[in-house]
Amino acid sequence: MNPLLAEFSKSFHEATGLPIQLHAPGAFSISQDAGIPAFCRVMAVGRKSCEKCVTSHLALQDPIGIKTRTSKCFAGLTSSAVPVVRQGEPVGFLHTGHASVNGEVGCGQPGQKCVVPGGRKPTTCSGACLELPKLSASAYEGALGLVRLFSAQLASTIIPGSEGTSYSAIEHLVRQIRNDVSHDWRLPELALAAGMHPGYFSEQFHQHTGSTLTAFLATLRVEKAKSLLEFTAHSISEVAFASGFRSISQFNRVFKSQAGFAPGQIRSDRSHDAANASPENARARRR
Repeated sequence: MNPLLAEFSKSFHEATGLPIQLHAPGAFSISQDAGIPAFCRVMAVGRKSCEKCVTSHLALQDPIGIKTRTSKCFAGLTSSAVPVVRQGEPVGFLHTGHASVNGEVGCGQPGQKCVVPGGRKPTTCSGACLELPKLSASAYEGALGLVRLFSAQLASTIIPGSEGTSYSAIEHLVRQIRNDVSHDWRLPELALAAGMHPGYFSEQFHQHTGSTLTAFLATLRVEKAKSLLEFTAHSISEVAFASGFRSISQFNRVFKSQAGFAPGQIRSDRSHDAANASPENARARRR
């Protein structure tokens, strides 16, 4: 963790009771975040509940990086995301909250019925609500003010691509793709590896590489195919599959679209050049 963030996180928690974590844009995790209260973990045991929690927190991230967004999750807890902006772009978000503001969630009495928002039936308290941060609305807004001040300080020291920011995962995956273009790379798997929502990963990938994943793969694969056609004796079908294409028809279509000519043309040109360079032709040209 960034040393400045670690120091602020400790002091901030001691002063307000609120956790704080730096997340990459488009990324949020429940299971890996030690700062999330046990109450949230209990509420998010089911897959649908977990998805609701992640979705609600991702919605807090302003893609433009201008606003601090605050909302209540499906369980009634108040949370916020403060953008960390560098060179006009959000490189991360400081998530805080998971708080019972004005005592809206919890009961403080294990074994009793917990207050559950949204008209849901009260449930027997497990005691998890006891550790929830509990603040008044004004105290919560004051805490957010501190986070906003800190985000400006953090932005001046953070390096895009460091832990908790958006670019390190993408750069790492781009290197993997370049090193193994024949692999069947898929957007959902890459987004999962980057810890991002697929839609946001696609946006960030385009911003980082200047092209879509499909176009990026096509360019790399055609370049590899050109090299194999030029310098090996592999058949065209062998070249196609070695370059990451899944069918000959796909290979021919993408190759011609990228290169402007059919893959077989390279072999024809090479054969023609070899024939012209033969000793017999050389003697014929000298006569």
